[in-house]
Amino acid sequence: MKLLPIFLFVALLVSCSKEPNHAAGLLDGEQRFLIVNTFDAINKMPTVPHERTRNRELAKMVDTLIESKEYELAEQFIEKIENWRKQQKQVQLATAYFKEGIVQKAEILIQQVEAIAYKITSLKSAEPQLSDAERVFLEQYDDFRVDRIKVALSAYYLEKGEKVKSEDWSKNVLPTEQADFIKLKAFALVGEDYEAAIIINDMLATGETFEGKCAAIDGYVALYSYYYDDEAKRTELAEKILRYTKTLPIMYRVEWLHKMAVSAHDFNDTINAERFFNEAAALISTVSLGHRMYFPLKSSNITTAFTIGKEEAAAVQAVDLRNKYNEIKTSIFNIYRADLLIACAEAFMAVGNEDASYTAYLDAIDQAGVNPNSRPRVEDLTIIVQSLIRNDVVLSEEIKTKLVSLSDSVDTPW
Repeated sequence: MKLLPIFLFVALLVSCSKEPNHAAGLLDGEQRFLIVNTFDAINKMPTVPHERTRNRELAKMVDTLIESKEYELAEQFIEKIENWRKQQKQVQLATAYFKEGIVQKAEILIQQVEAIAYKITSLKSAEPQLSDAERVFLEQYDDFRVDRIKVALSAYYLEKGEKVKSEDWSKNVLPTEQADFIKLKAFALVGEDYEAAIIINDMLATGETFEGKCAAIDGYVALYSYYYDDEAKRTELAEKILRYTKTLPIMYRVEWLHKMAVSAHDFNDTINAERFFNEAAALISTVSLGHRMYFPLKSSNITTAFTIGKEEAAAVQAVDLRNKYNEIKTSIFNIYRADLLIACAEAFMAVGNEDASYTAYLDAIDQAGVNPNSRPRVEDLTIIVQSLIRNDVVLSEEIKTKLVSLSDSVDTPW
């Protein structure tokens, strides 16, 4: 009974837009259906007391739609977000529109967000004289929230090449939030000014914020890949990465090592590909990690192994990872089981074992339904659907049916 209305909604949304869609979306009808079905489940969540969770999960689905170039559907979803994430996602969508040459839609969204940002700035300057309604409004955009909107606006104008406006929006932003914008500026220089990019990343790496340090390593790793053929630059960057990552969390260090291994492999440097891969694998195996950290990191390690030519070992390790889950399942709290199973499913998908991947996804859906409360079920539904879309999994009838059933089950208690 539920399938037809949702499919009709999607069909109407895509085919009856008043303006031509210059950028064709990457999703097929079944994938769009899953997204809308998940949106329906999230939208059931009551604002009180779950406003943050509801808006966060909606924002995740918007991210998936923007990544998939499903811009019109993303715009519809954004309208249902009721906090600062709405403006943040509007700017991110505007940036995507601009990149596709859909400038008019981009500018309309930016004008809406800038009006809100200017209003916030005005109210902050008049804070002692605010009315109760104005205070309530301002509380929604306190501290980092408005800064994330400003940083998104900075990124938009950087993409447009309007550097003055870009810098203006990033002024007086908290250093923890400004790091992402500074990283974008460094990325923009990767191919045209190596020394300038190094200076920016060095400034972040030696700064005081954790976010800045991570942004710096992201920049170094991007430069490492871009200048791999230049041995002097490659050596300098590898030394910087090693120096500045020693004290950072393992989850970041592993992913940076994976990226470096893949870069080396892309340039037929099997020695360094093996070296960086082994360093990442050693971190995962020797550091004491909780299950929620171990499984996604190991899954990523398996994917990297397959990518750099270690296909047989990767296939065996994917099976081992699933066996490990089976061994510890009863010790894992039910709200975390789907996360671990998704890591197993993605490892199987990476090595081409689709049957085992489908089984893991189906088990994840089943485990999502175990919890009697609907909030964790919605959170699991979101990450399952995101994984299916991100990995372009061919959707079996059983997966679709179970996901619809999980969505339909969402209700009180939350």
